[in-house]
Amino acid sequence: MDQAISVTICLNGAAASTSYVTSFSTGGKIEGNIAISPNRNTRFHDMEIFLLGDEYTTVNHAKTHRRFLNVQYPIQDHSLPSPRVLEKDQKYQIPFSFTVADHLPMSACDHETAGHAVRKAHLRPPPSFGDAMVAGYGGKLRDDFAPRECRIVYTIQFNLRRSHLASGQISTIFTDFFKLRIKPSTPAEPYPNQSPIRCIQDSPFYGKQTILPGRAKSTLGTLSMAIEEPTSFRLPLHDPTSLISSSIRINVVYTAESELIFPQFRSVGGHLTSTTVFTNTCHTDFPEKKKNSLGRALNYHVEQFPPFTNSFSSLDWRQESESNRYSATLLVPITLPRQNLIPTFHTCLISRIYHLHIKVVVKDGAPFEFKIPAHIFAREDPSHLPSYDATVGLDQDQEILLPETTAWLTSDV
Repeated sequence: MDQAISVTICLNGAAASTSYVTSFSTGGKIEGNIAISPNRNTRFHDMEIFLLGDEYTTVNHAKTHRRFLNVQYPIQDHSLPSPRVLEKDQKYQIPFSFTVADHLPMSACDHETAGHAVRKAHLRPPPSFGDAMVAGYGGKLRDDFAPRECRIVYTIQFNLRRSHLASGQISTIFTDFFKLRIKPSTPAEPYPNQSPIRCIQDSPFYGKQTILPGRAKSTLGTLSMAIEEPTSFRLPLHDPTSLISSSIRINVVYTAESELIFPQFRSVGGHLTSTTVFTNTCHTDFPEKKKNSLGRALNYHVEQFPPFTNSFSSLDWRQESESNRYSATLLVPITLPRQNLIPTFHTCLISRIYHLHIKVVVKDGAPFEFKIPAHIFAREDPSHLPSYDATVGLDQDQEILLPETTAWLTSDV
């Protein structure tokens, strides 16, 4: 690489001396300029500016890299100096502009998939992930709980190329890059692969316990619980300090077998877990966790977040048609911890999913424990979402960005 050239990649509105990292979301403009200061006269053939997206995984010491985004900003020939020489002590500036689209080009997922839903998920831009240099929001770097085996990185890359005088072969003589933080909006609908709601002691959809009065052998009744649906949490893209809350609805049925004494609920607690599943091939379906013969994780990492607990008084019981059958609804508020949570996403190599683990404690009965799929999505404003063709304008073969304005190059003494 030719070290006779100094290049700085700057984003508009960002001070050159600050470590502040700007977050870009769907529909956002990534604008800036390439500042070039040659230390000697430098002959060149052309220049290239790319917006790149790359994902990296390591499984059993095997490293895999896949590029899912490769968008080029064209610099028109007439904007470059003629002859093609960057003169010593001149300063050149090349502006660039990219827009964060809500879809990737079809070539980003060119492998076999189990269905349309999988490919559709793989063609959504994933968030920046696992890179400590950009994780967080604004000037604060915050852990995104990615395993060290996984990274998703976005960069602006600049290349200066020269043609060989004899052979005419073109080679890169200088390259530089600048990392970006991308926080795209994501769909509110849970992905169809969500695992069924699970009660640890009983069937996948509900739990049932026998209620005994203290240590007596007689049975007061049978208590059953069922959770209506998976829970979704909406992340505000531009407000990292707000609380993220939702609720789960637990349908409770009590069947009295002797004297009518309603069960006493003591508390509802639990915690959120994130699971990152990764591969060194490509996920053809929504992935599943795998373990080795010793029960150790092979392709996933689980992170547990701080627990929560809620206490409540008696429920509002309603008698059903049968005289000894009563029902009630238990609404449990859930507030996510103030952590740097990444939305649920699936790429060809990496998936991030969440579960809520809920424990309901009832007097004179064993606790109910549920594992509930939780979908975390980033707030989406349809009015700010450009269409894929209008925003990216990618040719599926060449993947070159059709510009809104012509690139230009200026120099000053």
